[in-house]
Amino acid sequence: MNCVCGKKIFCKGLCRNCYQRNWKKENKVKWEKIHKKAMEKYGESGGKSKTQTKYKKSSKGLRKAKEGREKNTKEYEARNETNQLFIKLGMSREGYCLRCGKHCKRLQNHHISYKPNIAVFGFCAKCHKKIERS
Repeated sequence: MNCVCGKKIFCKGLCRNCYQRNWKKENKVKWEKIHKKAMEKYGESGGKSKTQTKYKKSSKGLRKAKEGREKNTKEYEARNETNQLFIKLGMSREGYCLRCGKHCKRLQNHHISYKPNIAVFGFCAKCHKKIERS
């Protein structure tokens, strides 16, 4: 059965986004309470707590981040190079996972080797986690 938006097929008839949109309309007061609580807890930080955001900006947090980059230089440079290439070429991270075939809005890059000009593959978060652990 197709979803109302026509993009996805689901047994219950609604994809997650459409279900949430409908629920918000039907339960406006409830949703406003939930949203208000979340905004008080997380603020505008996008899901990270205020203490996490403060730590990242603190001198200790910045020092730890720098140490991590220095420790994993090859990985950091490969990640940075890939991100710059995506921006330069105007490429989208949206696509299909190479392992399970699932469509993802943001694929995760998997580097087989951190040497320059080595292929990078796109996997969904679940498959990328399995590959990294194996």
